[in-house]
Amino acid sequence: MTDAQLPHSFDDEDRGTWSLLMESCRTRLRQHGCAQARAGFEALELSEHIESMHAVDKRLHDLSGWHMQPVEGLVSDQHFYGLLRNKHFPTAPTMRKRSELEFAEFPDLFHDVVGHLPILVDRAYGDFLTGFAGIALRHLDSEPVMKALARFYWFTTETGLVEEDGGTKILGGAILTSSAEAANAMGDPARRTALTVSEVFATDYDIFDLQQKYFVASSYEALLSVLDELEEAAQALRASHV
Repeated sequence: MTDAQLPHSFDDEDRGTWSLLMESCRTRLRQHGCAQARAGFEALELSEHIESMHAVDKRLHDLSGWHMQPVEGLVSDQHFYGLLRNKHFPTAPTMRKRSELEFAEFPDLFHDVVGHLPILVDRAYGDFLTGFAGIALRHLDSEPVMKALARFYWFTTETGLVEEDGGTKILGGAILTSSAEAANAMGDPARRTALTVSEVFATDYDIFDLQQKYFVASSYEALLSVLDELEEAAQALRASHV
């Protein structure tokens, strides 16, 4: 990645939006974030003041071997998972509007930097994500498998929860960076269910609205050890649609 690929300048609205988002996110992360997200947030030295993304990218790479990769809009599965496989995290280069403080329909710079980069500081999670991307790349020609894997990514990396020290903590970036999504996920236990590959594969989701169901991994380690089961489930689903 070159310095020129990352956004360099932010206007007053961007800076104000970032500051407001960070104020609530820092509290949410401290109270409800999983240990790995909290540790990564501190290691990346993220603050209420938006800074050069080149500096954030350098710290991320020094800590984890990952880079930010700016992308505009939706990208193909091959491009998306290819980036992840090569330790480049797709990152929106623009900030959300001030009217989207509580819930943004599409990922923005804040969502990607604050919601996803901290967990990547944990190298075990980074290995999990590259392994997951490898599974996806092996099944690009199977639409049913790719749809199922997209569901797993959504219900873990974006809206995932995890049991930790007897409580339920936030893992997913979409929950960490949205006060509305966090209130929805943490407020009603009836919306939460134990994470299983089979049920995730069978559950639809809507990126444009708050979720009706959230999956909870029994532990952080249990989530990271699910890759073999995912590959087996992908192969079985593929075979059933031949």
